[in-house]
Amino acid sequence: MKRVDGLKVAVMVGVPPGASIAYHALRFCETLLPMGGELSQVFFYGEGVYHALAHANPPADELQALPRWQALAQRGVELGVCSAAAERRGVVQACLAEGFVWMGLASWVIVSAAADRRLIFRVP
Repeated sequence: MKRVDGLKVAVMVGVPPGASIAYHALRFCETLLPMGGELSQVFFYGEGVYHALAHANPPADELQALPRWQALAQRGVELGVCSAAAERRGVVQACLAEGFVWMGLASWVIVSAAADRRLIFRVP
């Protein structure tokens, strides 16, 4: 693996947990840190807000992403949930799992502007 020491990356996840691209977003984030990169923020937007649900219970044969996102939060990665996108989908702040932070889209704009790279995982 090639080292990416000091590379600051902001990631937006705009797909629900069951989408195959959600797995790629998670694996990218998990792989970046051991390679020396820095995750400035993972921002959950649109259908991606469902990743942050505390009481999600996906089928056993689907990706169990929540504990893996929380492990990233324990390593200091900010997991932001777009408050407007969440509210549009009936998700309230009290529903968020530990490690996720309620915030506005402006937070993503500020963090992504300061990052070296921005990656957006979504369906076109």
